[in-house]
Amino acid sequence: MSDEPDYLFPMEPRRPEAKFAEYVQPLIAALRMCGQDKTTELPLDEELVTRFLRDLWQMREAEWFWQRWEAGQRLLRGEIKAHVARDTGINDRVVRKVHDWAIGLDSTGGMAEVYQRLDLQKRRAPVSRT
Repeated sequence: MSDEPDYLFPMEPRRPEAKFAEYVQPLIAALRMCGQDKTTELPLDEELVTRFLRDLWQMREAEWFWQRWEAGQRLLRGEIKAHVARDTGINDRVVRKVHDWAIGLDSTGGMAEVYQRLDLQKRRAPVSRT
C-alpha cells in the first residue's frame, strides 16, 4: 500500500499555452516578493504555479490580471493614466480602477509594497557585463 494520496492526476501534466505563461510570469515574480523578509524572494516552483493558475483561470482572466499589474506598475512609477491606457491598450476604465487600487482611496498599499520590493530587488541585482 502506497503512502501517496489517491488523487486524480492527469497522466502527464500539460504545459500551459505560451501566452498564458507570458501573462502569469510577472504575477509570479510579484508573489515571490510577498514573504515576511522584505529582501528575499519566496522560493516558488514557477512551472507548477503557472500550471496551477492555468487550471484556475481562463486565458482572458490571466490577461486581465496581467493588465492590472502592468497598469499598476506604470502608475506607481508616476506615469499618467491616459498615457498608460494609450501605450498599453488597456481600457481607460480599467486603468482608472487600478489607479484607485494602487495609489488611490481604495488602496490597501499591497500593490505599492510589492512593487517597491521588486524595484529594490532589480536595483540590487548584479549587472552582467557581456
